[in-house]
Amino acid sequence: VVPDDAAAIAGMLTEVDILEVARVVEGEASTGDSIAEEDSEWSWEGIKATGARYLPTRNVEIPAEAVRHFMTDDLVTVNATRTAKEVAQELISNDIEQVPLVSGTDLDGIVRDVDLLEGL
Repeated sequence: VVPDDAAAIAGMLTEVDILEVARVVEGEASTGDSIAEEDSEWSWEGIKATGARYLPTRNVEIPAEAVRHFMTDDLVTVNATRTAKEVAQELISNDIEQVPLVSGTDLDGIVRDVDLLEGL
């Protein structure tokens, strides 16, 4: 849950939000030169420079911007008077995995789909 400057709920940041803005960057990494010098303990007689090897790499880059740029700000919230069945229906209807549990403007917790499954 992301609070605003007044500590009210401004939005929510989930792994889905992060995955939507993350990007995979492919490149190469050198393993370093595998050239044996004459005095190297690991050199074999008759083996000379074998050169460097390059391995493909993949890194995930996440933008270094304020959370407000990619958080979900149109939140569905529930209060403690809702039944587990009603909250489960909210999750299904809105295709979400978690929902803030609020009391007025105060955050009391997060209800996750796995929490509801554990209650069965």
